[in-house]
Amino acid sequence: MTKRLAPIYRRCLGRVWETIYKDRIAAAVAAPDDPESKQMLRVQRSAQHLADHFEEYPMLLFSFVQYDPTGGSIFPATWSAMLAARAEGVGTALTSVFHFEVEPVLDILGVPNDEGWLFSSCVTFGYPTGRWGVAPRRPVHEVAFRNRWGTGLGYEIPEPLWTPAR
Repeated sequence: MTKRLAPIYRRCLGRVWETIYKDRIAAAVAAPDDPESKQMLRVQRSAQHLADHFEEYPMLLFSFVQYDPTGGSIFPATWSAMLAARAEGVGTALTSVFHFEVEPVLDILGVPNDEGWLFSSCVTFGYPTGRWGVAPRRPVHEVAFRNRWGTGLGYEIPEPLWTPAR
């Protein structure tokens, strides 16, 4: 099954690079020493690695919803599965790029086409290679707002509130 899904996944990710992230990747390539460019290029390399090795992942979790195009009803369960895997030393990556070519994916997976099932996400599970740790994140006060877009939270959390396991 993954051998049939992998080329679809690679085409879908290619469309992401050619459309949604085209300008950001071009800017990153033009200024590779800029910290934001370095981060963008790291994200692209990581995502491309997933695509290039899609057939090798030991487990794929596909989540579906019934008549809920937002996917909001399934994401708590999907996230819980990802957290449980992390606790056991298993890495995960959630992706929804199959939306670009969802029909063949549904066919490959045998999803009934007359019961309102909608693809929500695919999560790859595998044992990490290389460094394994807390991913760098922008502080919450830089990416979240209070009551209205653009309004500060009223507090800052500049670093994680937990001590990363060593």
